[in-house]
Parts: sequence; structure tokens; C-alpha cells
Amino acid sequence: MAEKTDLRITKTLKAIRTAFKEMVLTLKPAEITVKELTERAAVNRKTFYLHYDSIEALYEEFIRSVADGFGRELAKTTVQFGAGAFNMPNINRVFFTYYSGDALAERLICNPHYRSYFNRVAALTLQRTLDEFNPYRHLPQAEQNIIFTFLCEASVDMFCKWVEDGKQIPPERVIEMTSELLMHGQLGFAKMAAK
Repeated sequence: MAEKTDLRITKTLKAIRTAFKEMVLTLKPAEITVKELTERAAVNRKTFYLHYDSIEALYEEFIRSVADGFGRELAKTTVQFGAGAFNMPNINRVFFTYYSGDALAERLICNPHYRSYFNRVAALTLQRTLDEFNPYRHLPQAEQNIIFTFLCEASVDMFCKWVEDGKQIPPERVIEMTSELLMHGQLGFAKMAAK
């Protein structure tokens, strides 16, 4: 009997999560309601509330799942570049590769209606990275904030521009370009482009 119950719960959660993902791909956050979600998932509202307190709880689950997946991919590469900097080419490669392979993650990052949710993903992944390695911990917190804002916002904005432009630049080239910009700024990119 427990196995049958577990299977039913698994099917219910899968239906809820699938309907939620489909809704995120097509609707604005304000349009995603428990009523609409349960109708699409073909589950009772009471059943939904057995598993989640609210739609926000479903977002939180999704955010943690995305952040955990990115963290697992990041753990497969070298984050540290000597003692004084992040290995931005490696981090940037993971960022572009991981997020460009998932339409739902792209929407979370690039759609302004969902950006606040992605900002929570970014905050989680940044904190996990800094817990392991922070090459700027010797600097005052205000200076660290500027550095991390630049690295995170620039990465996200370049990614979104690439997606918005229809990914016309091949992935390897956009990773090379954006890594150079993150590591050396526009002067470094100009030197690289002149080669």
C-alpha cells in the first residue's frame, strides 16, 4: 500500500511541476495561480496544498533546484585562478553552457517579469561559491559588493543580450568574448580582437 501511495504522490508532484514549468514559459508570474495550475495539472486544489503552502513555495523549490544544478556543474571545474581572482573563463563557460541548455532557465534569467526570481538563484550560487573561495575577502565589504555586482550583472546582461539576439554568435565564441570582457574589460577585449 505504501508503494502505491508513494507512486501516486510522485505522479502528483510531477504533474504539478510540469504544469508549473509550462506556465512559467508562457505566462507572467502574476498570471500563475493555484486555480490555473491545478486545472492544468489535473489535481485538486486540496492536493496541491498538501505539498505546497503557496505558488511561492513552488518557485522556491524551482529556484533551489536551478541553483543546485548550477552548483553541481560549477563543482566540476576550477573556480580559483591563483590566489587573487576567480577563474572567470571556467565560471563563464559553466554559466553559458548550463543556462543556455534550458528554455525555462533562460526565461527565468532574461524575462524581466522573472528577473527577481533569478536574482535569488544568483544570490544562492554566489554565496555558495564565496563560502568556498573569495579572492576579495581582504577588501572592505563595500568594495567586494562592487566587484561581485559587476561580475554577476555583466554576466547576466551579456547572456540575455545573446539570447535576445537569437544566439547568432556560436556558443564557443560568445564564451570567449564574454570571458575576456569579464577578465580584462573592454581594453583586454580590444587587444584580443586585434590578434
